[in-house]
Amino acid sequence: MPKRYTWLILILLAAASLRLVGLSEIPPGLTHDEADHGLDAWGVVNGIRPVYFTVGYGREPFFDYATAGLMAFLGPTYLAGRLTAVYLSLILIAGTYVWSRRAFGNTTALLTAAGLAVSFWAVLTGRQALRSIALPAIFVLAVYFYWRAAEKSKSPSFNQEEQEYPAFPFFYKPVAYYLVAGILLGLTFYTYIPARVIWLLFPALLLFLALFDRNRFQGIWAGTLLTLLVAGILALPLILYLTGNPSAEVRLAELMAPLNSAAAGDLQPLLENVTQSSLVLAFRGDSLVPHHGHSVLRRIRYLVVADLGRHQGSAAFAGSHNQLFHHRLAVTGFHPRAADRPRSEHDPHRRFATGALHLPSHRSDGCLRGPGRTQTAGPSPHRHPVPSPYHFHGQGLFPRLG
Repeated sequence: MPKRYTWLILILLAAASLRLVGLSEIPPGLTHDEADHGLDAWGVVNGIRPVYFTVGYGREPFFDYATAGLMAFLGPTYLAGRLTAVYLSLILIAGTYVWSRRAFGNTTALLTAAGLAVSFWAVLTGRQALRSIALPAIFVLAVYFYWRAAEKSKSPSFNQEEQEYPAFPFFYKPVAYYLVAGILLGLTFYTYIPARVIWLLFPALLLFLALFDRNRFQGIWAGTLLTLLVAGILALPLILYLTGNPSAEVRLAELMAPLNSAAAGDLQPLLENVTQSSLVLAFRGDSLVPHHGHSVLRRIRYLVVADLGRHQGSAAFAGSHNQLFHHRLAVTGFHPRAADRPRSEHDPHRRFATGALHLPSHRSDGCLRGPGRTQTAGPSPHRHPVPSPYHFHGQGLFPRLG
């Protein structure tokens, strides 16, 4: 086995461990989006096969169909959704490696794969049953096959493959790679909203080459059009459905509001979103516990403090910070009992996920008791509880279905 594959296997094993350990407990509870995915996936198992799911704000179906494949064997358990996210996350790492190795070399590819294996956001999206992870996983595979097709058809790599597998010469010709790239690119439309924009990278590449590298443009323009044609045909059912049912996409209208304001000349909403999102990524964190609770930098500080406390043998020094990381998943910053930790009246991060947690009944600080979604304790314009129809127990996601 080539040494590069040994390193890749080690990276994938490390990535799998960070995504599988404590998967049923971390992140704690379920968000309503995860619950919706699970319910729709179980519906697919039982014969409900829409091209677009209209539950909640509306969403693309790929993730739910993939989850349904696992539920067919595992039954109606929420772990099927999270395992689907794990598998897609590992596909993303492997796909990124095989593409970047051809584009930038093996060292860069290994470093990129290692970064995806351990970085916070990559681990987080690989542990939650949310459809967003499906888009980069499928798209990077489309890019890989397109990249292979765009290489010169008479290159040594293609000639060698045709000689090694003479019974299937078509599968090692550029047109086959263009076709596979088109199929994968078409599938991305069924994963997540940004797929409706990122396909433009392919015609943008053609335009760039037409202006600055005519030789390469002549070599790939026909194949690129084939890729886009196949993708368009595959995405057509979804496009026709959404065109005929514009009210199915409530969420898209909400997300478009800042862009519509910018188009009208008011840049303030868009700039505010960009600023706040930048702060969330590293410095402040999302105040909603299932979405993280604290900034990445603050978690690193906690880890250092906890580690020092453990080595000094001082429980008082480490305190609850050491407990927070005892699950060997410091990179995620989650703990299954995080919602039960006492908070001060001045703690700005006083949100509690209650969709799958039973908060102690003796709490008197205004927390929502029993099943619900999310509620902010203390004075806040968002303090009112939002009742949730999802109340799950440890025996399975849908104990009353089927």
